Amino acid sequence: MDVAVKVNEDDKLAELIAVHLADNLKPVVQAMVNKAVEDALPGHGMNKGELSAKLKLSLGTDAFERIAYQSGMPRYESGNDGHKKSDKSRDRWYSKAVDKFMETYTED
Repeated sequence: MDVAVKVNEDDKLAELIAVHLADNLKPVVQAMVNKAVEDALPGHGMNKGELSAKLKLSLGTDAFERIAYQSGMPRYESGNDGHKKSDKSRDRWYSKAVDKFMETYTED
């Protein structure tokens, strides 16, 4: 539906329409911005147990180790320097990044 309004400087109708439009658009725009920000954030960093559940692989299997520590799998170390053997337990994986990686993952 198209609406045309002839506007004078002292036209209260145009002012009321503008105020009403702004009031109704504000929550819609805010929701759109919040959704865009939420989608852009990496999300929760999963530990080994959570990654294992997401991949539906047991922790101790070679398949889990092969996929979780493959060079292309996006992961980061959480609060360690990576020099100790126990540091692997502190690795974290972002859920959205793992989903994207697994869409294209193939075993050679």
